[in-house]
Amino acid sequence: MSLADFIQRKIVQSRRGSLFSSGFGKKRRDILFFEEILANYFQMCEKAGFEKEMEELAGDWMTIMINAYAPSVVKVLPLESCINLLLERLWKKIGILEKCHAKKSGENTIIETKGEPFVRFIGENSFSKGLFTGVVEAYYLKKANLVNLDWNGTGGVYTIALGNEKIDLALKDKKEYYWLNTMRPNKKQSLEELIRAGAVSLRKNRVFYLGKKMFIMETSLPHLIAQKGVKLELLARASEDFFKTKLSKSREFNGGFRHAKLLFQLNGFGEVDILQNGKSLSVNIRHPPYGMQLAKDKWDFIAQYILGYLRAMDNSFKFVGSKEFSRKLILSYKSG
Repeated sequence: MSLADFIQRKIVQSRRGSLFSSGFGKKRRDILFFEEILANYFQMCEKAGFEKEMEELAGDWMTIMINAYAPSVVKVLPLESCINLLLERLWKKIGILEKCHAKKSGENTIIETKGEPFVRFIGENSFSKGLFTGVVEAYYLKKANLVNLDWNGTGGVYTIALGNEKIDLALKDKKEYYWLNTMRPNKKQSLEELIRAGAVSLRKNRVFYLGKKMFIMETSLPHLIAQKGVKLELLARASEDFFKTKLSKSREFNGGFRHAKLLFQLNGFGEVDILQNGKSLSVNIRHPPYGMQLAKDKWDFIAQYILGYLRAMDNSFKFVGSKEFSRKLILSYKSG
């Protein structure tokens, strides 16, 4: 079954400003994000000396995803079967990677991958290391260590050893999570509509917007990144560089805030309105994407991504601050 089949069969469901999937057993909210922006942010953080933080971030995210959304049968199967029978099939179908195969070697787990999203752009990176170490940690809820890694171009062969330190998993109550992320049905400007209109296309199980690759990302990651607070100004820079070089000449980008609203809703940030009053600008979001992590949701990731977009239009824009209400978010910016 392809990503197109997932959408047709409503395993992946889109409404205006939101994306939900249930291909892993339990319904979750996702966002669509440009692979290149995220990859370049990770690379810039690593160059600034934050390799360990990027690896920890990926491991924390994977631990949340597998334990929050995977069916209970996952923990009944051996880890290698869980990866080979469930995770690889799902990740291939939604275009996250091309191959993910696991085997046991003594006390270690070996995971071989191909076609990883971030490796395609920046090669060897700490976030990818944390992702697959995180698969082992999520299964056993114990810390694990990457003891060897051989890169193969678009992926790697990860040799991972399980440690003894227990992981204290802290998740939102599922009722609270679903209540926070519940949205009224609205098919206008949904992913399906944008596919029909030609703005979005599906190729080899990957989503493209105006020809640029996007990938489906569970909503806890933006909040985990914001909580880490690692060089978030670099995310704004990566976003600005991307929109300046990749999309600034497109007719849609030059449509100004109308295009911005459409894009941010395609990203899955919620129902968006953009209001400008002189040099002040506010991005009002109804039903923003809440994560499954127990720690308070933080919106700096989304705020900095939007700031980069605005700076591609006018580099004098600055982020002023955010206000959060019941399932509503206001991000304030100023130019000049």
